[in-house]
Amino acid sequence: MQGILKTLVIGEELNLGGDDTKRIVRYLDAKGLLKVHGASGTIAQMTTRGIDEVERARTQPDQPTQNFPPFNIIMVERMTDSQILQASPGAAQMVYIEGNKQALLDLTQSIRDHREELAAQSEQQRDLLAEVKTVEAQLRSSKPSPTIIGESLRSMKSILERVAAGVVVKALLNRIDTLLS
Repeated sequence: MQGILKTLVIGEELNLGGDDTKRIVRYLDAKGLLKVHGASGTIAQMTTRGIDEVERARTQPDQPTQNFPPFNIIMVERMTDSQILQASPGAAQMVYIEGNKQALLDLTQSIRDHREELAAQSEQQRDLLAEVKTVEAQLRSSKPSPTIIGESLRSMKSILERVAAGVVVKALLNRIDTLLS
């Protein structure tokens, strides 16, 4: 038989216990997506219907199939202290800022210390300082807003990218990127 699946081996690769694997295999068999061989359910073969269902799910991942919900894969190369929320209507996320509080304060102090050399024009200095004050005010709040802090960091980055160059700016931009990631 071609395309034989050793269900318990697949279950182990997916970190599923034997009982969970057997329950899933029974479900897929009942739906006609797998054909189980033998009474133990440890050997199975995908049916034509099962193959069609998987192909449909993979080619139209944002659409549910008869047996599967919408499906997608998110590939992340590097992520630090981040969250992903997807396809969750009405859901909300809370980001833990406390761990980054000192890094944010260090960043705002560095910008204050170097603002004269960072922004040549007084308007840009005022804008940069306004963003620094926004972040600092949020950090003093009992419930700092990650959205407001993130937008202020993006604004600081935009100002710094437009107005200055040099070692100090590069270091600040790297710190901002780290905090935004």
